[in-house]
Amino acid sequence: MKLYDGLGPNPRPVRMFIAEKKLDVPGEIVDLMSGANQREPGTRRNPFGELPSLQLDPANRNLTEWFARPATRPSAAASTQPRS
Repeated sequence: MKLYDGLGPNPRPVRMFIAEKKLDVPGEIVDLMSGANQREPGTRRNPFGELPSLQLDPANRNLTEWFARPATRPSAAASTQPRS
């Protein structure tokens, strides 16, 4: 697994989670100011060029399988409906 991150608010919670869980995840800083996230290979990892981006090992399918499961919780939109 490899984490691609850079400046901005979105990668920060991921880095905090990795640090809190004391995980050893190699990372690479992507230079947002030069637009490196909007060019190859950044758009190959994430077509929208957004960060953070996580590259999984081909042998590790646990995270992929977890995302493929159907949601078991009600959506956030359902919980914002006015109560009667």
